[in-house]
Amino acid sequence: MEKRSVLNLPRMIGSDYELGKEIGQGTYGTTYLCRHLITNETLACKVISKANITTQEKIENIYRELTIMMTLSDHPNIVKLKAFREDEDFFYFIMELCEGGELFDRIEAKDYLTEAEAAPVAKMIAKAVCMCHVAGVIHRDLKPENFLFLNNQPDSPLKLIDFGFSVFFKPNQRFSDIVGTLSYVAPEMLSQWKRHGPEVDIWSAGVIIYIMLCGHFPFYLNSDLDFDKTTQTTCAILKGDIDFETQPWPQISESAKSLIRQMLERDPKKRLTAQQRSVLNLPRMIGSDYELGKEIGQGTYGTTYLCRHLITNETLACKVISKANITTQEKIENIYRELTIMMTLSDHPNIVKLKAFREDEDFFYFIMELCEGGELFDRIEAKDYLTEAEAAPVAKMIAKAVCMCHVAGVIHRDLKPENFLFLNNQPDSPLKLIDFGFSVFFKPNQRFSDIVGTLSYVAPEMLSQWKRHGPEVDIWSAGDVLHQRRMIGNKYELGSQLGEGTYGVTYLCRDLVTHETLACKAISKAHMDTKEEIENIYNEVTIMMKLPDHPNIVKLKAFCEDRNNFYLIMELCKGGELVDLIKVKNYLSEAEAAPVAKMIVKAIMTCHTNGIMHRDLKPENLLFLNNKQDSPLKLIDFGFSAFFKPNQRFSNIVGTLYYAAPEILSKWKCHGPEVDIWSAGVIIYIMLCGNFPFYPEFSDDSSYDHSITQMSCAILKGDIDFQTQPWPRISESAKSLIRQMLERDPKKRLTAQQVLEHPWIQNA
Repeated sequence: MEKRSVLNLPRMIGSDYELGKEIGQGTYGTTYLCRHLITNETLACKVISKANITTQEKIENIYRELTIMMTLSDHPNIVKLKAFREDEDFFYFIMELCEGGELFDRIEAKDYLTEAEAAPVAKMIAKAVCMCHVAGVIHRDLKPENFLFLNNQPDSPLKLIDFGFSVFFKPNQRFSDIVGTLSYVAPEMLSQWKRHGPEVDIWSAGVIIYIMLCGHFPFYLNSDLDFDKTTQTTCAILKGDIDFETQPWPQISESAKSLIRQMLERDPKKRLTAQQRSVLNLPRMIGSDYELGKEIGQGTYGTTYLCRHLITNETLACKVISKANITTQEKIENIYRELTIMMTLSDHPNIVKLKAFREDEDFFYFIMELCEGGELFDRIEAKDYLTEAEAAPVAKMIAKAVCMCHVAGVIHRDLKPENFLFLNNQPDSPLKLIDFGFSVFFKPNQRFSDIVGTLSYVAPEMLSQWKRHGPEVDIWSAGDVLHQRRMIGNKYELGSQLGEGTYGVTYLCRDLVTHETLACKAISKAHMDTKEEIENIYNEVTIMMKLPDHPNIVKLKAFCEDRNNFYLIMELCKGGELVDLIKVKNYLSEAEAAPVAKMIVKAIMTCHTNGIMHRDLKPENLLFLNNKQDSPLKLIDFGFSAFFKPNQRFSNIVGTLYYAAPEILSKWKCHGPEVDIWSAGVIIYIMLCGNFPFYPEFSDDSSYDHSITQMSCAILKGDIDFQTQPWPRISESAKSLIRQMLERDPKKRLTAQQVLEHPWIQNA
């Protein structure tokens, strides 16, 4: 019998994937062959049983792994996530199939690799790590078993897999958990402080390179010590004596040993970074006349370094493009076209000057004048916007650069603030147009049909159904640059502020492709000092992604982040908050309140059915989609929400006091999804009378802290006021429902399903 039938795995995943035979097993999941039924593509599917995901932390780990894989999925040395599915019993990660086996197997088959064999593999490892770190991810479990070859060819791409221990990180952020595989773990993770960051990946990669070159681990185990192997390995790593004495090390180059020493540097502050050229095996010299210096920038296709001319001693910039990424004839032709265009335009005061071009077996080198004044983008961002007096001379230089291009028969096709650099830091610095990677030569009346550039600055004719464009696209883009729009990524434009909350500011937002008007909650990273605060953001996003499309839950359209903010882009609710409606009317009639109550409870039921508690239900977190009388009501703000399993209890105090259930405030503080029913009961009560259900006896001289204590006591006491107006006129059915929703014992409280079945709701 196949293992999947023992596990009760379905043959189908959704309607579009079919599971095949098992091909591997890991700590938390089993991997199967998988076929896409429409394209017939053979893929790999890692299946994780929910029976093993028994804690809230493990659930969050699954969704964090998903988010990380989505972030990294387009790099040639990182396994591509094709789809993610889940059902009642399993999570499914559907990925490209790597048929060439593990790096571990290749090493084991040969005992060790030659330097010629190991170097290109090491470079692919370093590129994968570099991509992770640039994207703000630490892998934390690098080992030969987690690198797979895409196919069985000698020059097969190598793919990094398994992001189960990975985390997002911020600059200077440290972590204290011990994860990964002991033999590859960095010493700072094993020390008494256990404070680690992205440097641990460099250490692990160094261990892998060492193993590739000799077939064994780099640190001596002292068999004279009366300790188990784990303790001996830990001691050897902490001591850090690298074995370069035994065979085959005497025959291995000093260059390889030097690289390994710098990667296995015990002090993480002195350890090489993934971006440093020594890890990527960049040469120090370009030809006989240029010397490479430190990295100063990264782009989609290349990395820019300082560069010194050895005869004139002039400091320049050098854009280095790896040939490993130039995999097609078309891409090669693009490189030489860019070179020809730069040579054609190089003598204009507002276009960056190409000084030289070189290439060797591995790289192309564009050597240019150095622009030290930074990007136009940075100047705009630093000031929010420029005055007309400041913008006019900049606009003139942009126009001159575009004019020169067009006179020379060139369309730039990627004009944006990031592609204009100031030559120096003076207020009157020349502005230089750079990056001609998308540029083309054109003839009069010639049209092009490819879509290139950066979406935010692309002209409409490039996006239309005909896609026929010429040099006019540069004029549109130049106008966009001067418009100084505030962008999120390259797809969304921020508008005016809509509102402000405790943790974020909400803005109008426009999708530049569909022209849809949305809402964007921007959450500043400036005050996020702890790992928990950052994880809360990813938890909120994961929850909103997991919730199905429901007419009473706000829809998350996209999630983005940059160096300053997180952005949650959602459908726009124009009808205002429920609290505003109650304030305008003082209270609602039963006929008005019942359909609103029904929508609130439907939203809660959808949350609970999907294993989610909201934990901050209040009228301010319920928005009407529009201003019509029958407008849908939408539940928003999942910042305090949590995933839960049956009978799971939580002990943290969250939410808004006036809507908090008594079990959150009691000395046991043990709560579950029932708290949402209590909060909904409070909201229904308020809708029908305009007041809170519990009256504390406030004294005139009560302090703020004392008032909070009095309100908590009133909630714990639970005496609902049904005596004052307008309650004598309100139906017994409504009062009965509220009593059962505000039942102090959560075990006796109604469920969402039972609320929806109540006659008062049924008759709404």
